[in-house]
Amino acid sequence: MPEHPNRHTLVSMESLRAAEPAILDAIAAHKHGVELFVCHPLRFLREAGFEVGAALERELRAALPLDRLPALRYEDVAAGKATPFGSPQVRVRVRLTGLGLDEVRK
Repeated sequence: MPEHPNRHTLVSMESLRAAEPAILDAIAAHKHGVELFVCHPLRFLREAGFEVGAALERELRAALPLDRLPALRYEDVAAGKATPFGSPQVRVRVRLTGLGLDEVRK
């Protein structure tokens, strides 16, 4: 995964919201960033250089249906062998313009 120049410690929803532009940049910098973030948001954040505090992780796990995300291996998604958006043989390019944090409990 490409190194992200900005390092953020994410300890609350407020810090997550404040880091949203940097998170979107990190997602855009990776060829399969959207897919990785959709399938494994916490792992993606950590591998992109963001420190995710335990309290924020608990809050996200409580607020988001992380257990219902596509059960795809991170390594397969990163290698372009799997995607949550259909077949990996069909090219789909998705660009996020926001993380939808207004939909998550404050």
